[in-house]
Amino acid sequence: MQTMTSKGTAPTSAALGSAVPTSTVLDNAVLNSAVLNPAGLGTTGVEVLGTHAAHLAALASAAEDHEDRALSENTRRAYTHDWAQWVAWCSMFGAEPLPADPEMVRLYVTELASVQDQHGLPRFRAVTIGRAVSAISHFNAAAGFEGRLGHHPRVAPVLRGIRRLRQEPSQPKEALLLNDVCRLIAAMDHDLWPAGVGAARDTLALWLGFAGALRRSNVAALKVGDIRLDPHDGLHVRLQRSKTDQEGAGAVVAIPYGTNPLTCAPCAWMRWMQVHAQTSGARSARMGLVLRTGQPNDWTHVCRGPQPVIGKPDGSDPQVIDPERPLLVPVDRHGDITVRVLDGAALNAALGRRLSAAGYDQGRYGFHSLRAGFVTQARRNGASTRDVRRQTKHASDAMIDVYDRDRLPLRDNAVTMLGL
Repeated sequence: MQTMTSKGTAPTSAALGSAVPTSTVLDNAVLNSAVLNPAGLGTTGVEVLGTHAAHLAALASAAEDHEDRALSENTRRAYTHDWAQWVAWCSMFGAEPLPADPEMVRLYVTELASVQDQHGLPRFRAVTIGRAVSAISHFNAAAGFEGRLGHHPRVAPVLRGIRRLRQEPSQPKEALLLNDVCRLIAAMDHDLWPAGVGAARDTLALWLGFAGALRRSNVAALKVGDIRLDPHDGLHVRLQRSKTDQEGAGAVVAIPYGTNPLTCAPCAWMRWMQVHAQTSGARSARMGLVLRTGQPNDWTHVCRGPQPVIGKPDGSDPQVIDPERPLLVPVDRHGDITVRVLDGAALNAALGRRLSAAGYDQGRYGFHSLRAGFVTQARRNGASTRDVRRQTKHASDAMIDVYDRDRLPLRDNAVTMLGL
């Protein structure tokens, strides 16, 4: 039986190297033959490979690194949690978690489906149970065993039955349109200390989510150096990685200059960067910036003014901003900002506070409401699916069709031609 690591993966490269005999010399021709046609090596070829155990061990280690990067960080974290739950459940019944017995997996998902919360409602959604099976399959496959347990004839019918029994309808958050975003910004105390510091940050976050159509994870991951102000286009936002770009090819999202200072994302970026440049400076400098900001009705464009200096600080100028610094950072009740990431949950919480302050029911919205609002507003204004996808980076037209169905039921609908 194969020995498992603590990660639940196949034997390590060191174990592989120690098991390979070393007797003869391997030249490039033999190595190429092994890669292209390993079955044709024969016994002698395998013995030849043994002389390069260290090289093979290094390749095995590199392969494990590549495997680790095959999943996004969020998926890997979720799978690790699900795997730990599966291992703990198996130990209760004296069962081996690996290789996973399809019959035990069948019973496990049945138990997950039966767990209730304090209100007597199912604790785990069907999609969460399906993810648990995917996690078990992932670790099973990594060890060289069955990797499609969700399709096994003993497991698949149970999963389908759970999904049908639950019949969980999707309940998307409502979209925040342009007027909504303007209301949220207008309700902030931009020229009061220390509230104005958070207002400057949150105004930029709103425009990144709405006009940039960025996902919450993309906004949270942005660094100072990921945004530059183009004199013709406005903001150029460099996405290092996204949900539909797991290979990390990257993309640029442009947010144009606004005709009104209130709706001008480059102005919002400029105001926040001016505050950001004072991170290590005296609090009085940030206070002065905030008190001079004024309220939206009094704003003028600041996007054409002197840009902040972004570069590696050398100590000579405390206002030089490190491009590796997180773009959006926490602000405490004293108006001080810290150089650490404002994560997705914090972004959602900040939006919730802005919604409540503007008189909205925050339970009906989330940060994704900004991205949904972009699609909805653009489609209402006549944008084509292709034009919308160019900004949202959706992988296909199908998701745009979902937005049309859920939020624009009258678009391309014959009911509008009845003469009512």
